[in-house]
Amino acid sequence: MAPETHLGGDATATDKAKDADVAVVPDGGHDGVGGGEHNKLSLVPLIFIIFFEVAGGPYGAEPAVQSAGPLYALLGFLIFPFIWAIPEALVTAELSTAMPGNGGYVLWADRAFGPFSGSLMGTWKYVAAAINTAAFPALCADYLARVVPAVDGGSPRVATIVAFNVALTVLNYTGLTVVGWTAVVLGLASLSPFLLMTGAALPKIRPRRWGGVAADKDWKLFFNTLFWNLNYWDSVSTIAGEVERPGKTLPKALVAAVSMTSLGYLLPLMAATGAVDVSPDRWGNGFFADAAGMIAGRWLKYWIEVGAVLSSIGLYSATLSSAAFQLLGMAELGLLPRAFAVRAPVFRTPWVSILATSAIALAMSFLSFNSIVAAANFLYSLGMLLEFAAFVWLRIKRPDMPRPYRIPARLPAAVALCVVPSAFLVFVMAIAGWKVYAISAAFTAAGVGVYYLMRFCRDRGCLGFSVRDDAAGDHGMGMDDGRTAYQQRQGHDLRPIVSFLAGPRWSILTHARLLFGALRAPANLGAALASSRSSSPATSARQPVGVDNTSRRKFDKEEYLERARQREQREKEDARKGKDRGPPVQRQPLKHRDYEVDLESRLGKTQVVTPIAPLNQQAGYYCSVCECVVKDSANYLDHINGKKHQRALGMSMRVERASLEQVQRRFEALKKRKDPSTFTEQDLDERIMKQQQEEEERKRQRKEKKKEKKREQAAQHEPEDIDPDIAAMMGFGGFGSSKNQR
Repeated sequence: MAPETHLGGDATATDKAKDADVAVVPDGGHDGVGGGEHNKLSLVPLIFIIFFEVAGGPYGAEPAVQSAGPLYALLGFLIFPFIWAIPEALVTAELSTAMPGNGGYVLWADRAFGPFSGSLMGTWKYVAAAINTAAFPALCADYLARVVPAVDGGSPRVATIVAFNVALTVLNYTGLTVVGWTAVVLGLASLSPFLLMTGAALPKIRPRRWGGVAADKDWKLFFNTLFWNLNYWDSVSTIAGEVERPGKTLPKALVAAVSMTSLGYLLPLMAATGAVDVSPDRWGNGFFADAAGMIAGRWLKYWIEVGAVLSSIGLYSATLSSAAFQLLGMAELGLLPRAFAVRAPVFRTPWVSILATSAIALAMSFLSFNSIVAAANFLYSLGMLLEFAAFVWLRIKRPDMPRPYRIPARLPAAVALCVVPSAFLVFVMAIAGWKVYAISAAFTAAGVGVYYLMRFCRDRGCLGFSVRDDAAGDHGMGMDDGRTAYQQRQGHDLRPIVSFLAGPRWSILTHARLLFGALRAPANLGAALASSRSSSPATSARQPVGVDNTSRRKFDKEEYLERARQREQREKEDARKGKDRGPPVQRQPLKHRDYEVDLESRLGKTQVVTPIAPLNQQAGYYCSVCECVVKDSANYLDHINGKKHQRALGMSMRVERASLEQVQRRFEALKKRKDPSTFTEQDLDERIMKQQQEEEERKRQRKEKKKEKKREQAAQHEPEDIDPDIAAMMGFGGFGSSKNQR
């Protein structure tokens, strides 16, 4: 068991393991992959990214008062974090630190239940995130329209939404560090007016106003508002691979973000409902700005409206980052084409995933999608149910999995922790309308289709995919050994694109061919560009053909040392737990081979071997027990007499210890063989005579072979028949034997 820490507990155990980030593979061996250590997210930016992924401030909490009244709104935002936000944050903290790779919940579902569940989880969560992302540019335009009425419609509104989308896409392209510190500035700017409003409202608060209730309660709107404003705590898991020391940073950031978000809703609601005496019907979207104007004046109203715009910017940026890195994680798992894992040359951000998510969000920003937004909540609920199931499943099947942070609860308490929010999820899904069910079913069917389409493309080689290692564990049974294959990162240096595409003698067809090849195999893009450009006479002299020298492999020595230390620690723990293990496997003792070893049947034969030929038809000696091919007879004998082969046969390397009766029977058999009474002189004479005959036969065969060899040599040296007259004319008529002529 890996060292553990608990929220608010002692962290000395993890200090011994250097944050216990054991199973994270270094940056994949490519230059700059993973953003580099200098681009890792630290604690403070991560807190505000989580804050904007979940809330972004109390904006949007007004419908809770409108639907049920101040009393139920305050109780909801006081109790609901304990029912929903804290359990989701705890599950996220444990699984994110156990598997700190990009992709988050997709990685968890994949490890627990297999690639189909991982792909379906990715579809549900990505659709929900894309719909949420698409809402923020339109919301920002609506807030700006209050200050600049010209933005209310037409071309100015379209230009505002497009400019908003493009600017924040560029911001995300520059890296998560820039996004994180931008979120810090935006968070402080959007929360500060509410702090001022709370301070200004203290003298005007009347506690009796907190007990008001709405005349006509809309519980569906009430619970959807609570759910909408306090979910998406697990979104940070998709960028866990970009966090500095995730084993310590993620739990601390989640604790701080839960506290800041809960107080960020509760304090402004208490101040506004206690200081302003209005009916719940007036609490529509944007009423916080009106309440601030009533409490402190118009200047605070405008500040809150500006803060709403800043909050929309932070919400869009954080959600876009989370969705883009989810696509990156799915590509690294082989669930999407490898092109989605391509990183930018300088900032090391997944630019293909960012552009794809930004384009989808921009297209949906111009739609009217009230039912689609409700369907996003439904799909998110399905994903959360699968996420809780993966958490419980991994607790049951992999209790020994290293968890730098572990929820301080045994299995029954951990199951109970998931039951309450799961019941609420089922309730939220049950109150949805038929349109939501239809839209959610359509998206789910599309997710199933995407999984099988990607599987078809991978099998046919239509697109390039990262290599999966499903043998690493039975969907979670070999997490520690399979984590390496899980978190492989494909870094691709695209700097040659600009220089080569700018060169002369390049046609549009050549550009299209290389770009299509990049989609199929981005890892070989640099080599393809180098070999294609080398055909130009101007560059063939200075650039080698077919050499990919666009990147240099690097290793993080500290991370490998950390992994070695933790491996030693696990070995020590396994040694201490050796007494608690079950009985050892009983193998049969070593026995005599009951078959003849065939070493000569295929000698001197010619065989055509193809790359796709089965192992038993390839060159060498095939072992059907171990399903391997050995190239020469000496190694083959070593193999079949070795430990691995004998274990596969169910035998150990120990010889059976003979009993007393077996030794006695052996002695009796030897005595019978040496008993003189069993031999006669006649038998001995016959054996001697037989041996002499065999020796004479061998001598006769040797003589015959020698005579045959001499006859062949004489036939080779015998001169050809030549006409005597011609031989005399040429001067060598006297050559040859005169005996034959006579």
